[in-house]
Amino acid sequence: MGKKIIKVLLCVLLMTTLAACKEENNDIVIIYTSDVHGQANENIGFAGVLSFKEEKLKETPNVTLVDAGDAIVGTAYTQMSEGEAIVECMNAVGYDYMSFGNHEFDFGIARLGEIIDKAEGKYLNSNIVYIGKSGDGDFINELSSYEIVDYGSMKVGYLAVDTPSTLIDTTPSKIKEDGVYCLDFYFDDVTDNFFANIQNIVDEMKEKGADKIVCISHLGYDEEYAPYSSNDLAKNTSDIDVIIDGHEHINMPSSYKTNKDGKQVIITSCGTGLANIGYITISTNGTVNATTISNYEPVNDKNTELFNEMVDRYSADLLKELTKTNCALPIADENGVRMVRSREMSVGDLFADAFRYYGESDIAFINGGGIRAGVPEGSVSYADLIEIAPFENKLAVIEITGQELVDYLEYSYRNVKSEYTKDGKAYGEDGSFMQISGMRLTVDTSVATDINVDENDAMLGVNGNRRVKNVEILENGEYVPIDLNKTYTLAGNDYTLLDGGSGTAVMFQDNNTVIKTQTLYSQVLIDYIVKVLNSDLSAYSEPDGRITIK
Repeated sequence: MGKKIIKVLLCVLLMTTLAACKEENNDIVIIYTSDVHGQANENIGFAGVLSFKEEKLKETPNVTLVDAGDAIVGTAYTQMSEGEAIVECMNAVGYDYMSFGNHEFDFGIARLGEIIDKAEGKYLNSNIVYIGKSGDGDFINELSSYEIVDYGSMKVGYLAVDTPSTLIDTTPSKIKEDGVYCLDFYFDDVTDNFFANIQNIVDEMKEKGADKIVCISHLGYDEEYAPYSSNDLAKNTSDIDVIIDGHEHINMPSSYKTNKDGKQVIITSCGTGLANIGYITISTNGTVNATTISNYEPVNDKNTELFNEMVDRYSADLLKELTKTNCALPIADENGVRMVRSREMSVGDLFADAFRYYGESDIAFINGGGIRAGVPEGSVSYADLIEIAPFENKLAVIEITGQELVDYLEYSYRNVKSEYTKDGKAYGEDGSFMQISGMRLTVDTSVATDINVDENDAMLGVNGNRRVKNVEILENGEYVPIDLNKTYTLAGNDYTLLDGGSGTAVMFQDNNTVIKTQTLYSQVLIDYIVKVLNSDLSAYSEPDGRITIK
């Protein structure tokens, strides 16, 4: 009998201990991602995020999953589905709260409203106001500015802040109505307004019983993002405990900054493309810790299969007919010589016009080496148009003086010959030959190239004679001589304008960036053909006469 009693007591003690352990494990775990940019299956992937979430749910029931913006754009299938592919993936993972990034607006405000309707998680909006008149963005003003979650032992308030640089870090035309921006970010060039608005929301959450405040932000951390960086947010507010940050693409497990009241705020960021997962633990005694993990492999094969199937399904749609065109625009002649690298071509005119249209710039150009195929006539799929522009280059706009432009054009046309073929082969071909929009010019091939380049063939300047002549800029429908002292806005791909490609590694590096988007240059072309031209390419049946070779 004694042994039985002891066994019973041991069982009761064990059960009591297990129950106590279970009760004690009420930590709050906040898993987060940011700047996914459509990389559903890259790196850790959504399969890994879901497995990690499942793993944490075995440890505590208090698990919340959030995203800090720029999720829905960045790959061919996200462009083709206008964000829906990633929304479906995020629904499958089970996100709770999401912040806008600047690139959530890349498909336009009306499309963003559709995305929000499809999302099962909740988009929060603490600092964006729709001020347009069409009504397309009314939903923005109806979104919750915060959410308070009662985990039993503690209440946590969540708010979401997006960067004011959205005004230039998405395609401007996507967030304008009648040429005027239809979004406001509570800043109006006065930083106090921006932070005061956020503080008011934080104060309201505290009044409603929030013990901890977590800000899901898309601001960026370093000085280049001032005065609206996550660092600035910490310094100019009170009572925010953790800032989950995106936009800068850095992996920063935790950084501690002092807030307005001298208390520490944790800022954490997990990079881009699901290379890392971030997570925050709030213990029952109120201690907050943040970190990120890398090289996490999905522990559940079913999760991998699930997301592979989703991506494959959307990728298959790339082969379906997108539109029909009435004119073929080749890049080569009948012998296969790639004239797009040495002569003005209609497809180059088209592409450069698309850049100028969506960049809302004075002028535009695209390197011939970035145009890899022609536009077919008749049935055209999304894949056909991606084949024309297969690289990960994106739309960008910089400021450039007239002098800088004519100097660089000397480099661009340095190899042009009077004839583009010799002995049946390409002659004078160069991938940095620029197809242009908003300007016209003459290349005098009798003048020898007289440029100065560094050891990496990057353009440094012009030594003397010039072969590029009669450069004119299109202003108000008329071509006028270029003003060498005037500053123009130049649209192109980030490879050339920002990343030093096509010989610009030196001369464009200090130029002011007006727009830096995540819109693939293939998407710029697709939108221009389908949405602006309605697939009527007849205006491009012949080159426009912008580049005269003599």
